[in-house]
Amino acid sequence: MTSQIENQPHSAVAEQPKRSRSVRHAGALLMGTLAMVGNPEESQALETATTRANVSSVAELSKPLNTESQQTPRLRRITELPAWGVEVTKSEAEKLQDSTLKLEVQHKELGISGGCTFVKVKLPSGSSGGITAAHCFENLTGYKYGLMSAGRNGYPDTQEARDILSPNSPYEFFVLDPKQEEGNRLGKVTGISVKPGEDIALLKFESLPKPEGDESRTLEKVPAITYKSALEEPKAGQKIAYSSVPSATSGKLIGGSGVYIGRMKFYNIVEKVTQLVDVVAQSPKSENQDAGSFGASGGSAALKGGQFFHSLSGRVNIGYSLDNNSASSINSGGLYYWNKTQKQLGVRLPKNKFNALSFYQVQTRRTVPDLEAGFGKYITMELPRK
Repeated sequence: MTSQIENQPHSAVAEQPKRSRSVRHAGALLMGTLAMVGNPEESQALETATTRANVSSVAELSKPLNTESQQTPRLRRITELPAWGVEVTKSEAEKLQDSTLKLEVQHKELGISGGCTFVKVKLPSGSSGGITAAHCFENLTGYKYGLMSAGRNGYPDTQEARDILSPNSPYEFFVLDPKQEEGNRLGKVTGISVKPGEDIALLKFESLPKPEGDESRTLEKVPAITYKSALEEPKAGQKIAYSSVPSATSGKLIGGSGVYIGRMKFYNIVEKVTQLVDVVAQSPKSENQDAGSFGASGGSAALKGGQFFHSLSGRVNIGYSLDNNSASSINSGGLYYWNKTQKQLGVRLPKNKFNALSFYQVQTRRTVPDLEAGFGKYITMELPRK
C-alpha cells in the first residue's frame, strides 16, 4: 500500500479508525484516497497561510471537484448521530474563551510577522503552559504541516520531544491578550516543545512587566483551563464551543459553536505521517466571524463535561454563503473534500446548514508528559532552501 501511495504525489490516504476504548489501540479501515497535499501550482491541494517569516496558519484544503459518479451507502442525517442534542454549557465555553491567547512572532531583525492561537492550560504536572499547533513554527522546523519525523531534517532519531526555541534563535515569540488592544504583550515564550508525528506544540512562557498605570489583566491573571484532552473518541453529534484569534479580526478573540461529527485518519504524503484528527462541522457567515480561518491554528474546542480538542490543525471551507441553490457561491475544491469527509464518516452535512470543517489533532496519554520533558533539550532543524 505504501508504494502505491508514493506513486501518487498529490494524494494522501484518509482512514476512519475502528471504534476502540483507546486511541492508541484504534484500528484503521482504509476508506479511499484523499489528496491533502501537493503542488499548489498544479492543484492547490493544500493552501497554508504564511507570513513574511513563513509562520503557518490553518491549512485550507482545495482541489477541483471530482465529478465521477459513484454509488455510495446511505449517509446518516446529523440528527441521527448518538450525541445529537448534547450541548456544551455556556460556562464551559466562557472558560475556554477566557484562556485563549494570541501567539505573536517577531524576527529579531525583520520585525513582527504574524502568529497563531493558543490556550493556557494547567498541566498534569501542576505547572501552566500553552498548547498550540506545531505547524505554527515552520520557520523553525521546515515542516509545513508540523508532522515531523525522527531522523529527518535535523530531528534526532528518537520519538522523544525536543525544544526548538534555542537560545540563539533569530525569532522571539510573545503572548498577547486578545481581550485587550493589539500589541499589549503579557509575556514572552521561553520554550517550544514538539515531538514527531503530531501537529501539536507545548509552550513555556514568562510574564513581562506591565506599563505603569496599566490595570489590564496580567499573564498570571489569565485563567488556565485544566488539561483534559479527549483521548477516547467522543460520541458524535454533540455541540461544541471553540475560540481563536484569526488574522481577519486584527487580533480580536472570537468564539463560535459547531457539531462534532467523528474521528478519522489522514496519511500526509509529503511528511509521510498518519495524523489522527477530530472533525467539527461549523457555519461561519464571514471570514471575520470564522474561528477556524487563517491565524486560528492551535485553537481549542470545548465539549460538555470539561473535555477539550486541542490544536486546530487544518480545515475545509466551501464558502461563506449558506445558499445551497447557488452553485457559484460554493468552493468546488472545498466541496471535493467535504464530500470525501461525509463518505468516510458516514454523515450527511447539509450545505445550507454548514460550510466549514475543522480538524483537531488527537493526542495520546503520553503527548503532554513527553512534551513537558522536551523543554531545554534544544535542537536546530535543517531548514529547506528558499
